[in-house]
Parts: sequence; structure tokens; C-alpha cells
Amino acid sequence: MAKEIVERKTLIHQGKEFEWTKRRGQRTLRLRLSKGMFHLSSGRWATEGFVRGFLERHQEWMERVLAKKELHDHGLFAKATREDYLTRKHQALAFVHEHLPRVNRFYGFTYGNISIRCNKQVWGSCSGDGSLQFHYQILDLPLEVAEYLLIHELCHLKYRSHGIRFWQLVEKGCPEMKRLRKALRQLS
Repeated sequence: MAKEIVERKTLIHQGKEFEWTKRRGQRTLRLRLSKGMFHLSSGRWATEGFVRGFLERHQEWMERVLAKKELHDHGLFAKATREDYLTRKHQALAFVHEHLPRVNRFYGFTYGNISIRCNKQVWGSCSGDGSLQFHYQILDLPLEVAEYLLIHELCHLKYRSHGIRFWQLVEKGCPEMKRLRKALRQLS
């Protein structure tokens, strides 16, 4: 059950507008981005000074969230027309067919069908029958990040879960795995 709203006001902090809602019984501060505006909710106990300190401490996080939203709205994840999507899907399949055999030379795995999709949540997957699936926007990734993704999915042919042996196997073929994994997460 939603907590009763006690007070609602607009707060300007470092040139950004925040909708601040005080709720009865809320014990924590919550900050989220919705429709291009940050919304903050707190208990009645929160003072404006306390809230401004919270916003100051979370400034870097807010900038990352805004940058990610911009990337989704206008950059890497901008909506494409059906024709654009089909063209890009074909290009992505050609890209994977070109690069996957090369990165697989180290491992020598046998894989099944390769498909390209538009999954909203994942960059790639490996099915039980050895089929590999990749997001069509693999083309937009820096080459080394895309190759890390290919290696990651190849390693699922041997280890289905993300256990320690899986990560050790990925790192054998991709020594820069930690940096590239972080880069991929930042683009997601």
C-alpha cells in the first residue's frame, strides 16, 4: 500500500528541477528519473538541507542516469524503422559470421545456429542446443567489446552459468575481460 503523501514541492538543485514528495512513514530517501525529471521521495523527517546533501552525494549517479537515458533515447538504442532494423540485422549477422570463427580459434568450440534478434534486456545468449543469439546492435559496440561479447557467449557452450570456472575460461581468451565487461555494462 502506498504511503500517504504529506507534502509535495519542487526543488531546484544545481540547475535541475526535482519533484520532492514527503510521505508519512517512509524511512529512506528514494531518487528516480521519470519522464525526464528526477523525483525524490522522503519521510516527513527530511529537511531541505538533508535532501540537498543527499543530492550532492548522488550527483555523479544522476549524471550517469541522464547519460544512459540520452543514449537510449537518441544514441545507441534509438528506435529504428522496420527497414532499418532488417538491414542492420543482416549486417549484424554478417559481422558475427566474420568475427566469431576468429575468436573461437582459441577455444575450438562447436556451436549451432547463429541468430540476430532485438532483445531489450540482453546482448547475447546461448541455448542448450548450442545456438548463439546476439542483439542486432552488436554492430554499434566498439570492436573489442563486441569480441568480448562473442567470447562470453562461446564460453557458455562449456559452462552454462556464470560460475568462477566460466569467468576463468572467458579471461583465458580475453585477458581484458573485466574492463570490457564493465564497458558493455555501461552501454546497456
